[in-house]
Amino acid sequence: MVAGGITGELKIDSRIEGIETQVRAVNEQLFGIVSKEASDAVTSAHNADIAAGNAQAKANAADKSAGKAHQEIDAALKQLTELQARIAWRSISDEQKKTLKDALRPFHGRTISLTWDGVDPEQNSFGLQLRVALHDAGLNVRLDISGLSILGPPENAVTGILIEGNDPTFIKGLAKVLVSASLVRGPIPVFPMNTSDGNPEIRIRPKAP
Repeated sequence: MVAGGITGELKIDSRIEGIETQVRAVNEQLFGIVSKEASDAVTSAHNADIAAGNAQAKANAADKSAGKAHQEIDAALKQLTELQARIAWRSISDEQKKTLKDALRPFHGRTISLTWDGVDPEQNSFGLQLRVALHDAGLNVRLDISGLSILGPPENAVTGILIEGNDPTFIKGLAKVLVSASLVRGPIPVFPMNTSDGNPEIRIRPKAP
């Protein structure tokens, strides 16, 4: 009986030990799985941080590139506006016409001659407007639209609107009025070019290219 009892206890202890061994193996397996998942999670989080940093760097670079593009667009639009202003045809506004009337009232009835090259359509348009504006301001305007450029030295020959009058004081005053009305950039050169009669002249040159 005693021997049989001891043998039975040994068998139970052996089973318990086997179960404990299996439990330890399972625990080790679970720990390995959990450790691997934790390690993978840390790695994933680290990679996510790197990816987020790269994404932020790319976003910053994109913002910088967009800012530069906007600056280039603004510069191009400014240049386009300037070019459009340079090639736009000249015109005489109602306000400029009023300035001419008010400033030229003391010279009512004086006679001037306008001459320009009618080949240039922009200059022809502006010259006709100028003729009407000066006529409405009370001046007697004679018109001569030629097909030739205004005379001058070959190296300095330019087209333009030529205003002639036989009164030096008046023609100088008219030059100042045209500047005050912003019809020319001024100052307008006044010079006796017709040596035959000594009439002083004003040359209104086209806008600079």
